[in-house]
Amino acid sequence: MAEHQEALLYLHRELEEVQGRLAQMNQQQQQHPAAVVFQILVRDREERAVSREAQRISQCDGEDASQLRRYFMDLSLVGVEQRIGAFRQTASGPLRWECERHLTDHPLLGWDEIEDHLLKAFVSTDHQDRLKEDLRRVRQKTHETLLSYNRRFREMARDAFPFPRNQELITLWKGIGQERGGKETGIKRLAARPRSSSKSDGNNGSHCNPK
Repeated sequence: MAEHQEALLYLHRELEEVQGRLAQMNQQQQQHPAAVVFQILVRDREERAVSREAQRISQCDGEDASQLRRYFMDLSLVGVEQRIGAFRQTASGPLRWECERHLTDHPLLGWDEIEDHLLKAFVSTDHQDRLKEDLRRVRQKTHETLLSYNRRFREMARDAFPFPRNQELITLWKGIGQERGGKETGIKRLAARPRSSSKSDGNNGSHCNPK
């Protein structure tokens, strides 16, 4: 019953908001050319889309490295054109200040460059080294499927090497491969693959052999 009432209240607020916009549109149409009204509507739609995406992301101030990584993973699910807007609505404290300072100095940066800068600014070398060591030690768990292991390995690799350092990742895997009897499958494709790649998990796309 409570959920039903909450849903009705939400719909009522949405209806009031739409009615308010219609009234605003009528007023704007009387004062401005149609092209201006259209631009206002487009901007309003974009702002609403950003706000909806931002509501799904937890606030982050950059103080905790692990939380910062999860935060950027959540942001990666937001459309590229909305990502900076969602960041500005969810970042706080030092993380927000550093981003705004960096954008003031480099106003034409894209999101990937901004993310790389913030990771370098907030993730310490010690933390990064620990993640690399965890990656070296990772093994397939008992009863863990190959697909699950591959997915876990890729997530750890992305955390350990968040910047464009593919050659270092390849070198690391060569060392792991020698420790495991020279099995060096697939990881070169992982290291060379663009960060935005969304290829599905499969046996042909495996990045590690099972034990």
